[in-house]
Amino acid sequence: MESIVLFTHTSWEEAPRIRHQVARLLRDFGYRVLFIERGDNVFKYRASQPREVEADIWVARPLRAVHHQLRVAPVLNHLEAFVVAPVVRSIVDQWACGVPDAIVNFAHDGWWLREAFPSTRLVTIIHDDFEAQSRLPFHGHITWTLKRTCMLSDDVFAVSVPLQHRLQQWCSAKLFLPWTIDRYVSPNTDMASKDILMFWGTVDNALDLAMIQQSFTAEAGSSIAICWSHSNRGRPKDDYCKSRFSDECGDSSASPAKCASYGPCACSDTSLSSNSSGQRCDVS
Repeated sequence: MESIVLFTHTSWEEAPRIRHQVARLLRDFGYRVLFIERGDNVFKYRASQPREVEADIWVARPLRAVHHQLRVAPVLNHLEAFVVAPVVRSIVDQWACGVPDAIVNFAHDGWWLREAFPSTRLVTIIHDDFEAQSRLPFHGHITWTLKRTCMLSDDVFAVSVPLQHRLQQWCSAKLFLPWTIDRYVSPNTDMASKDILMFWGTVDNALDLAMIQQSFTAEAGSSIAICWSHSNRGRPKDDYCKSRFSDECGDSSASPAKCASYGPCACSDTSLSSNSSGQRCDVS
């Protein structure tokens, strides 16, 4: 059976997203999949065997030297590669008994995978605007890794048209929408014709409701539908999601946009399909 390695900055235990979806799609097409998740820091790291979490899907955790948001100089990225690459190669060699058939990379800073696995096809999927997500007041260090990762990959895919246009400065990025059945059609951007704004995804820490309401210039009677899965990092799920939306939405009668949540009132760490029952939970 052919083997494919997925390299990510995501824990397998997080709410399912595109990394989990691609892992399962590849498994369903007959591949053995190794999901390399977000690494532990050098003080916490303990070497361990890959563990099988689902049929033909294994998970392994390497280490990391410096958080990717804090590598503000190229020397820190080279240090990261020097420390992490041997560990990842050892994990992959042990699991695949040799060279994997392909590596699917979800990390913007995965440029060193090309050198670590020179004879393996490297496919990169850029699934977010990593430059905009910089936690520092600049993003040049993110651009440095993103550019090199794209230029050194055999294939590059982006999950949105704006991302595709950005990456095409460095490579022939292709549009990748694994959640669609029909051919992609650009949405109608005439907001005057809209009366519902829908968010469908995973909520980590918070939604910027003020930004959403400002962007959605709705008339009275319009609504915002939020369909979501949530990982709360330790707080009881019901209390967290109710208090979070109560705090951020405030009194819905005072706002032109009504804040509402579609789906079970209790948040869920499972797939979004579990939150699509259509039950309406108003939080004001």
